[in-house]
Amino acid sequence: MIIPKLQTRLLMMIFQVYDIVAKMKKATHPSGSRTITFTPRDHSYVDNQGQKYISGTQFLKKFTPGFDAVAVSEKCAKSKNPKYKGRSPEEIRQEWKTEGDRGRNEGENFHAYVEARLLKQAPPKPISARCEKLFIQGDKAIQKLLSRFEFLGCEVIVFSPSLKIAGMIDLLMFDARANEVIVLDWKQNKEIDTENNYQNLLAPINHLQSTAINQYSLQLSLYELILTHERYFSNKFRRAIIHITPENNVAIPLDNYRYEIMEMLKYESRT
Repeated sequence: MIIPKLQTRLLMMIFQVYDIVAKMKKATHPSGSRTITFTPRDHSYVDNQGQKYISGTQFLKKFTPGFDAVAVSEKCAKSKNPKYKGRSPEEIRQEWKTEGDRGRNEGENFHAYVEARLLKQAPPKPISARCEKLFIQGDKAIQKLLSRFEFLGCEVIVFSPSLKIAGMIDLLMFDARANEVIVLDWKQNKEIDTENNYQNLLAPINHLQSTAINQYSLQLSLYELILTHERYFSNKFRRAIIHITPENNVAIPLDNYRYEIMEMLKYESRT
């Protein structure tokens, strides 16, 4: 059972309106004083007072080193790696673009599928053979989650008027035994890197390596901070990603980077 205070926060939080024509989503702040609209077309968040918000993804990107595709592709073309043997930098960059487009399209397809399944709506059809397998693993992951936890919401918009940051959480669950809210994110990467001895994130978090697992930990820690700061919940939290591949589904716990997020917010306020 959800405790009454949690239930009240939940009802406020997931009060979202979906505009089918414009494909916009709206959500109400726990205080009831503000609503926010998310427009997928330009990935923008604007509240009912006209205040624009930066997305959590955009905020975190400020502390992530850029990827120089031209320079890296030229190094790859000259390397002894058999994967790039006889290939031009242009061909390598085109492969990266094609793979990136595939990943984004399949990611959108998968997210739409699991959201529909959780909300008991008609799911979309798979756009590829790989997505068909991802859907099967997604169903297995959902079954495991629902057998242990209570479903709170998916694609949940959260925002902080004071921080002017907004974001969308893939999945929220409630662990009644631990009295904890679980912040979850679906990931369909072929691999999730956990080590990078060549590059760190930018100041003030340059003690962290620039890895996917660190970036995911920062992302969900930011959402957790918003949930706490704006009093969406009074409960404790934990964070994890659900890594979905065609062969398996695995929950990977994430570190709590609240300290790093606070340092990033302080750093940003001074610049």
